[in-house]
Amino acid sequence: MKQNKFKQIFLVVLTVVLFCFSPLWAEAGDLITAKEVLNIKTCSDARISPDGSKIAYTVSVPREANDKPGSAYRELYVVGTKNGMIQPFITGKISIGNIRWSPGGARIGFITKRGEKAKSQVWAIAADGGEAVRLTNSKSGINSFEWHPKESKIVYIATEPKTKKEEALKKKGYGFVFYEENLKHKNLYLFDLKEKKTEQLTAGKTAWSFVLSSDGKTIAAGMTGQNLIDHSYMFKKIYLVDIKTKKLTRLTGNPGKLGRFAFSPDNTRMVYTAALERKDHAVSQVYVIDIASKKAVNLTIPGFRGHVDRAGWKNRSTIYYRAGEGVWPTLSLVPAAGGKRRIILHSQDTGITFRTAVFTRNFKHGAVIGSSPRIPNDLFYWQPGRKLKRLTTLNPRLEKKKLGKQEIISYKARDGQEIEGLLIYPAAYREGRRYPLVVTVHGGPESHYSNGWLSSYSRPGQVLSARGYFVFYPNYRASTGYGVEFALAGYEDAAGKEFDDIADGIDYLIKKGFADP
Repeated sequence: MKQNKFKQIFLVVLTVVLFCFSPLWAEAGDLITAKEVLNIKTCSDARISPDGSKIAYTVSVPREANDKPGSAYRELYVVGTKNGMIQPFITGKISIGNIRWSPGGARIGFITKRGEKAKSQVWAIAADGGEAVRLTNSKSGINSFEWHPKESKIVYIATEPKTKKEEALKKKGYGFVFYEENLKHKNLYLFDLKEKKTEQLTAGKTAWSFVLSSDGKTIAAGMTGQNLIDHSYMFKKIYLVDIKTKKLTRLTGNPGKLGRFAFSPDNTRMVYTAALERKDHAVSQVYVIDIASKKAVNLTIPGFRGHVDRAGWKNRSTIYYRAGEGVWPTLSLVPAAGGKRRIILHSQDTGITFRTAVFTRNFKHGAVIGSSPRIPNDLFYWQPGRKLKRLTTLNPRLEKKKLGKQEIISYKARDGQEIEGLLIYPAAYREGRRYPLVVTVHGGPESHYSNGWLSSYSRPGQVLSARGYFVFYPNYRASTGYGVEFALAGYEDAAGKEFDDIADGIDYLIKKGFADP
């Protein structure tokens, strides 16, 4: 009761504060509004064609107030990497996901559902446009899929469908659920596009993600013994599935969280990202494992001041990986046999904080999704060694808006530890004047803030800036992006040093003369 009353008082005070400071922003010109932030479009996924000439991408479009409730719509577009010509493929009130080019580049596959009670299925559309065609007819909705290298087949993950008895009981009213006890496994299936036949490849374990070997003979899947969310976080191991025999073999013995993984071009090794040890709260390391001997080697720099989150192969002897290093993501190359890394893309140099980067097999062409303090996620084309080329401008109105300055700040916590964060100034900031401060604390704490676009419906940084606020985004201890030791500072000390670091950041901004105490 007391807690609810406190919340009510807090909301009233916050509302009064928001309106009391209107004189600080009313004079400041064309400022961003809450409505405009709610209508921001973002590039949500991108895949580059096998020859690097086109990129298929999805645009996340927020629903309008009179739409049915649900997540944002996702529209499908294709853009030429040389001419920059954008073609809308599937737009409107639809959700397109898991876009994949066919091996020959003639079609774009994706997952969607059409119809009121339809289940998610794999669809495909010709690379030069036209009508989309449904490829699968799975009894349960499909979670993810990949083209088989022969292109006449696809592999997908779907939850094991209900039995006829279960369907009959449900119709009779026996629809009760034993929470987390009657969850069915997510299985791997092989679908023959010519014969329209489906073959179940796994049973008894849940598959969460997978990749196919280049020869189409083997699947590597991240699997757990139970279909439970906690198991997906903590107990995933890589298993190899022989498509012909359906034999399942465990490959990795990673002690904690598992990230993404990929076969080497010759299918003899696997690169994967994972935690260093079981108590780590996030994926942080890059490993390579020999498939025959199952010997894994950690390729991460000892004591690395960052967190590796995804990796792939440049060629059979070189691995690339993305890492968060403080507020800047980086892309690096490292020999698969071990050795020094070489950073080939640094967000601090480009000014674009990239979220994802996917490449053609020869590593000559890449599709990058990235943002900056003034640009929400847009699509970029990148040829390694050259500059990023921006292909989309999804929110042109923002370029005319007066936004608050965003800068990196660094301060010492009470015990001397250096802490980094981001600060958005009031849009109409005047030096020497104090302003109210809003602190936006990331959750987890297995995440961190990067120096990109920070405003969304639940974290309206630039909206608050327009109304005369400083907005502080601290990367306190236990955040990712600063190494395993920094991340473990909160282990068995919830809201200890984490909370102190945030409080010390507030004190720092008061002492700087920015925040009104």
